[in-house]
Amino acid sequence: MTDEKNITIAAGGPYIVTGNVAIRSKSAIMSELGEPLGWKTEPAAETKARVALCRCGASAKKPYCDGAHARTEWDGTENAPPRQLPGTGQEPGR
Repeated sequence: MTDEKNITIAAGGPYIVTGNVAIRSKSAIMSELGEPLGWKTEPAAETKARVALCRCGASAKKPYCDGAHARTEWDGTENAPPRQLPGTGQEPGR
């Protein structure tokens, strides 16, 4: 198995991250008045060859996918414009 890092988007589902990527999360540091003061980086989760990250926002196990996208009405359409190489007007790999 390769250690090449890659992110793909499952149609109507999660981001699939491969290549033993360390997944880190941050939690808010709040004042006693409930005001945000900053962020605390949590320890990295155990790295795995493949993980699925929530894209619908409904997972109870965020940042990981728990299959909630199948039970939730959400728009999984990817509509970002294609990235172009600076100064070429061409997409990468073309």
